[in-house]
Amino acid sequence: MNSRIVLTEDTPDNPIDTLAEIEIYKTQSVKDFDFCIGAVTRFNAISVACDNWAYSVIIRLKQATMQISTENSRIARDGRAGDQNRPSKLEITHSSSEKLKSSAGAGGKIGGQAGIGAGGVDIPSLKASFSIGGDVKKSIDTAESFKADSVIHSITALPGGRWLIADVISENLCGKYEPEEHLCKISVDLLKLSGSATSFLYFYPRDLSIEPVQTEGTVLKKLAKERPGNVSVAKALIAKHLRNLNPLEQSNLDGRIIIGTSKINYKLEETQDGKDNPRDTNRRKRRL
Repeated sequence: MNSRIVLTEDTPDNPIDTLAEIEIYKTQSVKDFDFCIGAVTRFNAISVACDNWAYSVIIRLKQATMQISTENSRIARDGRAGDQNRPSKLEITHSSSEKLKSSAGAGGKIGGQAGIGAGGVDIPSLKASFSIGGDVKKSIDTAESFKADSVIHSITALPGGRWLIADVISENLCGKYEPEEHLCKISVDLLKLSGSATSFLYFYPRDLSIEPVQTEGTVLKKLAKERPGNVSVAKALIAKHLRNLNPLEQSNLDGRIIIGTSKINYKLEETQDGKDNPRDTNRRKRRL
């Protein structure tokens, strides 16, 4: 009897999908009981108003964190999207050259004049001038070249099975963020009959971007002008409001707010003579 792995995807749970959502999925066929998963996240701006609509604000996220939690499996060491491979060495090319420039010139002038002196003898008088001149110039040209390749990712791998999502152009998250190929590879424990990989999308109050809807007279603008510290209080209150709207189980140990989850389950099934059980085949066809 042989074994094979069967993957199923749960329906993503995104209670505040007007602000953000997440979904993970398998990206390729299972190979050697390992499988790769992809992840797609989407972000948008939402409006929050007080009870009497006296004022309202636009809420966006500056950044968010995605985390993968595994059961009876683990995230493979290699193949993680957004890994920042740092160079093991840095090479700098330095070159210099010296140039010696010189110029010299010589000139002379000789003149004569005759006159009659005592005794009627001609006594010539000679007048000569000679000059030589020159200057030497020395110059040093120095050139230094440095080359380093740098790539900025919107999804950056972090320790602990986490990825930071931040826009590379805008200050706030907006639109769809997805790795080009896959997020990571999951290695299953063959001693266990089943397991899962669950993704969590969360943020912190400091990741909130708050913008007043009205341009004048808003409470938030007055708070920011008169007491800048109160803006942090406003962020905390809005974060508490979003946490209360979210039925997902929250972890208040570090203040994070979970706004979405998605899960992939796997199960090891036995087959006879390498052939699938017809009931499993029909089940797979329904999933496709």
